Amino acid sequence: MDENNEIIEQPQSLPPVEQVRRLLADTFKRYGDTVVYSDYLAKKISYKEYLALILWEVVTTGTGHFLEGQALKIDKYGDWLDTVKFLANHLDGPVGNTINTGSVNLYKVYVGIDESKV
Repeated sequence: MDENNEIIEQPQSLPPVEQVRRLLADTFKRYGDTVVYSDYLAKKISYKEYLALILWEVVTTGTGHFLEGQALKIDKYGDWLDTVKFLANHLDGPVGNTINTGSVNLYKVYVGIDESKV
């Protein structure tokens, strides 16, 4: 069997939708390592480095450049903000509403006691 028809086995414990998402994520990751030449940058760059570069460029300047130099300009604040949110979520993961304290009670309410004894 050649490498283009490689079979990737996924854990069967994942629901079918999650199996497809995992396969897509693995494929994107593999292609992200592919190195291409950018006319605009005049150098070789991996797709994942390019994606990071264009996202930062769009967030900081409002304009991003494709590999061949075509410009992508964001004129609407909402589009820019969506790009900022996307970048932020992928830098450190989405912000959650819960804090994992390892079941430690961080807050205790003391009513009617002498604070100097706490």
